[in-house]
Amino acid sequence: TTLIVNLVVSIPAILFGSVNYFLFILATIGFLSSVGFKELYRKREYLFYANNGISKNKLIFYSFLMNIFFIILFGVGVIFIQKIY
Repeated sequence: TTLIVNLVVSIPAILFGSVNYFLFILATIGFLSSVGFKELYRKREYLFYANNGISKNKLIFYSFLMNIFFIILFGVGVIFIQKIY
């Protein structure tokens, strides 16, 4: 469900902008909106991570870093494909 929230927030960027705007919104505002959704409606799902000794702040921070990494990787792939064609 958080992926859907992220995509719903990010899709207008590709409709009214470009792939670059979409990737930027997906990595920042989309991620933050999905974290906000999770905090508001699915607080209890965090218990698994708390039982393994991972703090919520650390979990959100590393998730954000991994999100940025994969968006950059995806963006490089898109640029590479565009240069080929």
